[in-house]
Amino acid sequence: MARRLTQHILPMPTRLIGRLLVIWIGCFSTTAVAAPGRTSVVPSPRSTREVGLARIVSVVKDRVPDHELLEKAQAKLLSLSDRQVRIAVALAERIAEESHGAVAETAFLLLTVLIIFS
Repeated sequence: MARRLTQHILPMPTRLIGRLLVIWIGCFSTTAVAAPGRTSVVPSPRSTREVGLARIVSVVKDRVPDHELLEKAQAKLLSLSDRQVRIAVALAERIAEESHGAVAETAFLLLTVLIIFS
């Protein structure tokens, strides 16, 4: 009788552990454990691109007084690839950080070259 009892007891913890493991993985995955108010939403590439283009335009507006030239630059910005937009955004952020330093002037020169030769 004791032997029959141990045959049934041994598989039970194994099944129980297996089921608990499945429940734990399902309930406590990394997506389910996010802290309240700290949920990270990855923006779509299109919205990131639009925000980047708006950032570039705002920086270029401060530096280019000619309205017609600004419109041409905006038209050229729309033809940039995603990679070029990321580079231009990095340059625009550098320009915004240092308004009139040597770094800002060099970044503006590179941004201008990127827009002209794209």
